[in-house]
Amino acid sequence: DLDSLVTDRVRSYFLNAVDGLDSNDGILMIGSTNHLERLDKGIRNRPSRFDRKYLFPEPGMAEREAYCAFWRRKLLSSGGDNDDDDNKGGEVEFPEVLCKAIAGITAGFSFAYIQEAFVASLLAIAEEEHDTKEAEAVDPTIEWEGSWRSQRLIRDEDQDLDRFPLWRQMKKQVKILREELGDDGGKGNEEEEG
Repeated sequence: DLDSLVTDRVRSYFLNAVDGLDSNDGILMIGSTNHLERLDKGIRNRPSRFDRKYLFPEPGMAEREAYCAFWRRKLLSSGGDNDDDDNKGGEVEFPEVLCKAIAGITAGFSFAYIQEAFVASLLAIAEEEHDTKEAEAVDPTIEWEGSWRSQRLIRDEDQDLDRFPLWRQMKKQVKILREELGDDGGKGNEEEEG
């Protein structure tokens, strides 16, 4: 990963290793970057360093939605055998309607960034649940109220997505990732969304 490997401190060493006096015959060097435009021009444009460049575009809405469905199946299978639309089998409530919603807020993200949003969200949810369990030990009525909430019937036509911890956390994590990227929220990157 050239983004993290080739910093200002090691750029000269890296270029000398690539262009050095020793023969590099038979060596295939593959590099990846999420930001080709940010790479040093000496790495990006000089012949014989990286002779072939392949662009893998950011996933569109359909691909992001399919990737979210993959995560949904993964979470459902880790929490139980039940794969119904309301997701009563998993540890994390993940109804099917969240796949499209999450895909919608991740326009402009690569699969790696979407994965990071899922992992960070799930870790935050686990931390919240741990804190809740500690509070339940002090006040047993909290457990009863939480159990009652999880028994509600979920209907697609009257979904309030903010009641799902995964949705709330995904929104937070996507916002954090966009700030780190200096991103405009995917505006202008997604021709198929409207």
